[in-house]
Amino acid sequence: MILNLLENSNRNDYSNTNCFVFETNAQNFKINYSIKDVIHGNFPHVGITAREGICVLYFSPIKKTWLNVDVYTRSSSVNVLMSHMVEKGQNYKIMIYGPILSKLNSLYIEISDDYYAKIINEYGNLNVSIFGGIHSFGIGCTTVGLMFSNILGRKLNLKINNISFNEQNYLLSLNKFLKKSKFNIHYNVGIVELDYYNQSDDVVEKNLRNVVHCINECCDIVIGWFSIPKPKKYKKDKIYEILSDEIEKGIIIIEDCSFLYDGENYEMCTFGNNFINDAGNVLIFKRLQKILGEL
Repeated sequence: MILNLLENSNRNDYSNTNCFVFETNAQNFKINYSIKDVIHGNFPHVGITAREGICVLYFSPIKKTWLNVDVYTRSSSVNVLMSHMVEKGQNYKIMIYGPILSKLNSLYIEISDDYYAKIINEYGNLNVSIFGGIHSFGIGCTTVGLMFSNILGRKLNLKINNISFNEQNYLLSLNKFLKKSKFNIHYNVGIVELDYYNQSDDVVEKNLRNVVHCINECCDIVIGWFSIPKPKKYKKDKIYEILSDEIEKGIIIIEDCSFLYDGENYEMCTFGNNFINDAGNVLIFKRLQKILGEL
């Protein structure tokens, strides 16, 4: 039995959704995948599997949560043994995340005809879109499974779209993208990264308000977040100044995650002022989880 995950996924032209789910009761299966359009460059803060590999998890029927299976980066087939993780005959779900610095060219699963298997295209209770730049893109993460957006999707059972740009001045690209895109999907929640340590102040001044209004048009709720180190505290003040009317009118909820650069968090959660690592993404997830829970 062959499951062609890439061919049968529900995708669209304006998102880079890179998550695939199937259900099976197989004790083992093979994953065959290939990549294309590798972004070459110096990315020391990104794990090799996040660059050119895949991350595999399963939903434990006993613990009722997603658990890691393994991460892979290879050109040959991956043989995944599940007999030590699930009971024989037990149905369970597998989730596969693709890389962020390359694209999947093919992704299919080989399962013995003795077992049941089904691709799952519809999952999650709420439709959430992530908008942003380097942090939202995942630069700084060892594996894509630890991006805050993907943790949100797993833990809260959300449908996640990630529209982010691996660019210093990402608000410029995001604004252009939103202006030309005609969205035919309405999101329950939009989560937007408002600024970045090295983003041009002029770009923020000219684009931030329009980005928020465009997102507000296609989302019921807009949550803005940022993490700015103390040397550029003025950028935080500028965010509140630019969006003062939107905040007052309840168009956007803002969450300040700058605590990631304070005290011990600086060493544990960041790579200097420019990149947020796995631990930092976990803490961002917890802040956003709290807001979504309150809403």
